[in-house]
Amino acid sequence: MLENHPSISLDGSQKLAKHNEDIANNFLIVASASVAGVKTILSFNRKTMASDKMIEVYNKVNKIKGYRTPTFIKTVDGLRELL
Repeated sequence: MLENHPSISLDGSQKLAKHNEDIANNFLIVASASVAGVKTILSFNRKTMASDKMIEVYNKVNKIKGYRTPTFIKTVDGLRELL
């Protein structure tokens, strides 16, 4: 019942818009890091930003543009290795 209340839940188009905005923000973050020469990005967000498919896209775009994609640390163990 509550999920149908407009002030409590997002309808499908709002959820899609939010998802697309999140993905666009992820691209901006990784693009900025690539241009700045950042070597490593820490992200436990393996559903979007640090997913294998997204990293593949970052690599393709950066190859075309002449940038290096930062290495992603996606786990606590990976963070421990860095420290």
